[in-house]
Amino acid sequence: MVNYAQWGTGPWLVHGDFNNVHYPDERIGTGISWSEIRQFHDACNVSCLQTMKTVGAFFTWNNKHDVGTRVFSRLDRVLHNDEWLVEYPDCFAHFLPGGLYDHSPCIISTREQSLSKPKAFKYLICGLWMGNFIMWFIMCGIKRSQVSEKALFCIQEELRSNPTNPTLNENERVASQEVQQLLKEKQMFLSQKSNLQWVMEGEDNSAYFHSVIKKRRSSNKVFQIQDVMGNTIT
Repeated sequence: MVNYAQWGTGPWLVHGDFNNVHYPDERIGTGISWSEIRQFHDACNVSCLQTMKTVGAFFTWNNKHDVGTRVFSRLDRVLHNDEWLVEYPDCFAHFLPGGLYDHSPCIISTREQSLSKPKAFKYLICGLWMGNFIMWFIMCGIKRSQVSEKALFCIQEELRSNPTNPTLNENERVASQEVQQLLKEKQMFLSQKSNLQWVMEGEDNSAYFHSVIKKRRSSNKVFQIQDVMGNTIT
């Protein structure tokens, strides 16, 4: 970072996990000394880099431990030079709730704008005749996973302002376990859905059906064989 700042020109920024904080108040849960952060602090000053305006989560990392041993730190940040701010005066970094991860994801925007919400994953219901029985795959757990993830994010938003609250920490642990279970169920469903593509489209005389047949015929072709004497027969 320091080397690039010596010869680099124009607007530029650097973003990521720096594995260190810039100021002592950017970590709670364990002590911190000035000597521990001095190297990173000096590197930012020598490089003439400043932290981008930030919204969302202040602490971008935590160790996910229980109350008493839990540590919150601001390890992730976006740094930019003066030229970047001249070119993009309205830029900001939005750190989202970490969810199941220990780091918070970040969205960098070069202008003030409302963050669009993702489209809802709709229900999927399909009935398949398989010989003498019916296989029904009713996937409503995906909607439940969205609700659970939203609840987890809300808890983590509250933890932002009160990170040492034991009740909030316990609620986050329970919500995380529920989201993990629902994500496993979602993965199982998507795997089943992939395996059933042949059943749904193969019987429909579709292009998918014919492409599979062609591939199977090609792989089953025997272009040459060898007899016991080693002679090749085509």
